[in-house]
Amino acid sequence: MLTFLEIQTEVRTKVIDGPAAVVTLVPRLVNRAVRDIQRDYNFKVMEAKSELVTVLNTRVLGVQPANFKEFHGEPWWTEDSQGATHIMSVAANREGLVRGIRGEATGSPQYLLQGEPTNDAGAVNWEVWPLPDGLSDYVGGEYRVTVPYYKYLTVLAADGDTNWFTENADEYIVAKAVARAFGTDWDEQRAAVWEQFAANFKNEVVKADKRLRISAVKNAALLTSGARAPLLRR
Repeated sequence: MLTFLEIQTEVRTKVIDGPAAVVTLVPRLVNRAVRDIQRDYNFKVMEAKSELVTVLNTRVLGVQPANFKEFHGEPWWTEDSQGATHIMSVAANREGLVRGIRGEATGSPQYLLQGEPTNDAGAVNWEVWPLPDGLSDYVGGEYRVTVPYYKYLTVLAADGDTNWFTENADEYIVAKAVARAFGTDWDEQRAAVWEQFAANFKNEVVKADKRLRISAVKNAALLTSGARAPLLRR
């Protein structure tokens, strides 16, 4: 596993006679490479979930996590006594909800909505529809909602920082950062060569992640009971 500092050192070594202005950008170029590969593909390490509790007659369920990338399937709420789960849907827009559900209607959670941004950075609240009725079988009557999502990993900062990508995609990170460094230095020819290296390395990392996901799969799951059938093999 390479550390943040070790990756920077390798990038600087490969950027032959890089000017000071380019060398100074190397930490930023490394983090951009890590961000790029996460933007292009959802790796297993990016899976996360947010566990929230409703508040009686309150629309806002919680703040969308700052590391949120996109939803990973549908949310659900859970019963206390039997542990049964009830699938919710993520609403595409507010218009569909206000047309289909009266604003003051109450009940168990059926829909999750990403609210409008609350600031210029794009922060949003998650809303629950209809309004919670406080009739959950948990003590206090509030519902326990789980929202699965894909996250962006924490940005590398300290010299000794590592993450899943520095261990499993170090060659890609180095190649992508080197390509951008040469591009910054107006060396388009070397930049193109290293971009191809980066693309090849990324394909290898993505293939490895896909193999991990299907490593225990022996056959396909047929949905014989409709779209809401359990997504499990028997």
